[in-house]
Amino acid sequence: MDKKNDFFTELTISSQIKISIVTKYFSAWANVMKKTKGDIAYIDLFAGPGSYADKNKTKSTPIIILNNVLKDNILKNKVKFLFNDKEKDYTNRLRVEIDSISNISELKYKIKIFNFSVGENIVTEFKKEKLIPTFLFIDPWGYKGLTCYFWRRIR
Repeated sequence: MDKKNDFFTELTISSQIKISIVTKYFSAWANVMKKTKGDIAYIDLFAGPGSYADKNKTKSTPIIILNNVLKDNILKNKVKFLFNDKEKDYTNRLRVEIDSISNISELKYKIKIFNFSVGENIVTEFKKEKLIPTFLFIDPWGYKGLTCYFWRRIR
């Protein structure tokens, strides 16, 4: 099995910690931002398949964040989601995980899922969107493509 496929085989302690940090930080940020006018966004450039392949099918960060937003009547009408992963299998599995959430249709905005290597294609998609406050999650496993040029282009 290659390294790419090993990551989501089983939830590790470091992944548990990462999930905890990201979900708590997003929750705190979103609770402040929900009091402001306008929409907000959650973007995960290296979203993965939505769950681990362990015996519990443990949910990963995108699904946990989605479920938390769906519990909040204000946020589910305010948050725009954009998920990306260069691995087509991951984005396909993520879509299945998202579609299995019983109340996913309660989100005001359709979730966008892309299958790009991080780079110019993502910049192009960002440029199509109106600039709004954004929680951008960049997994430390996936920093390739996040060059200075990339950051200048998405401003």
